[in-house]
Amino acid sequence: MRALLSIAAIVALAACPSKTTPSASDAPEPSADTAAAPEPEVDTATAPEPEADTATAPEPEADTATAPEPETDTVTAEPSEDTAGATAGETEGPKPLTDEEKADLVKNAATFKKLLNEGRKLVKGGDYETAVKAYRAALALNPTNASVLGELGFAALKQGDLDLAEELTRRAISYSRGGKQLGALQYNIGQIFEKRDLPGDALVAYRASLAARPGNEVVAGRVAALEAMENPKARAARVYPTLKALAGAQVLGCLDYVGVWDEAPEIPRDLTPDQAVEGIGPCEVTIGGTVKAPEGNAPVTEVAFVAAGTSLYSTIDLAMHVEGGWIVGQRVFENENSGCCGAYREFKAGDPTFREVVPGHGAEVVFDVAWEDQDSDMGDNYIYHRSYEGPMVCGMDEDGGWCRAVHARELSYGGDLDKFLEGVAGSPRCWEVSFDGEGKYTRKPVACKGGEAPDEATPVTGEVLSLPLQ
Repeated sequence: MRALLSIAAIVALAACPSKTTPSASDAPEPSADTAAAPEPEVDTATAPEPEADTATAPEPEADTATAPEPETDTVTAEPSEDTAGATAGETEGPKPLTDEEKADLVKNAATFKKLLNEGRKLVKGGDYETAVKAYRAALALNPTNASVLGELGFAALKQGDLDLAEELTRRAISYSRGGKQLGALQYNIGQIFEKRDLPGDALVAYRASLAARPGNEVVAGRVAALEAMENPKARAARVYPTLKALAGAQVLGCLDYVGVWDEAPEIPRDLTPDQAVEGIGPCEVTIGGTVKAPEGNAPVTEVAFVAAGTSLYSTIDLAMHVEGGWIVGQRVFENENSGCCGAYREFKAGDPTFREVVPGHGAEVVFDVAWEDQDSDMGDNYIYHRSYEGPMVCGMDEDGGWCRAVHARELSYGGDLDKFLEGVAGSPRCWEVSFDGEGKYTRKPVACKGGEAPDEATPVTGEVLSLPLQ
């Protein structure tokens, strides 16, 4: 089994180990109250601001400013169409209340209102345990009230019981009247998913929240942030103040990718990149190949390789220093080692240098690479092998960082394992590669080491930017 990439492996084409891993959650949105109740808790700078009492949280149905009686259509009506759409896949909607149950709601409305407001005051003061008791007493009086179910879900979220928080919040959604209340409940579902490190699911919930209350800036901010995480260019454009902070961020991505918190809950989830620069748990990080650009070069003034991951998975990023700090210019490769059966993918990189290959954006970074993808079955005496070697060119333009590989040696073979290992099967092809400094490359066929010269030696010329990453 290969070990994690070391600096030597990155910089000097030494054996490059394993493959990798890839590589904000706001506080949950508290329920808002009506004019007769306390304002919702805002415990972080990014938590939703209340909009006219009810814009950012479940809107209380029974707790109105003047009337103690609950709105019977709220507690008895079937979920609206937009509510049902937002809860697709959930259990069957609630059934209308009987006349006797409606009468009990009216009779108990004042007590319900008092308990609901008491719970909100306790939540605002951070006493979630006592608040839950008040909410449960209110729920006993009005079991189908979306507000109290949402408040209970919020309290469970604050206590860290994510399963209970989701269960209660989804029950609240099933009784919600839609609109702002539904939007607030969907926001809290998004918060739950973010705490579970499921940004994709959180994004779905936030989009549903924004659809229920268009224009909410806080929810729109979470949607934009998570969409940026999904977009490689936006993710790469994130600027880190130091190279170590960028490396630490890759370690955090590794921890999230391998699900380390499931097995090691003692590792804090709120680590910052600066706290992860030495690696954590199974996730290690290596920085190598740091080279400064010629004086005055722009936009890239320095580059380095950052390899982060475990013994089985690791990523190799080309970090670029630009105005303002360090960014991931390009994820060059992901190494993978299954740990058995001769199956692996690995990437090796040589020392980077600066030279102008594509005009218009300063000098590019050029380094030699070797890439290999192999899988073998000793029982069937079969091997599948692909590999290439050659220069890689990386630069930056208005769209962000980019890298292109020019193959100087290729080998592709599928067949007898023994013959391949003996070197009597599988013939590589080789080229001499050159750049004209105007954005074009030339590949001239040549004999590989120990091989014969090719029959056809016609050079091939093309645009560097038209080439693939691998």
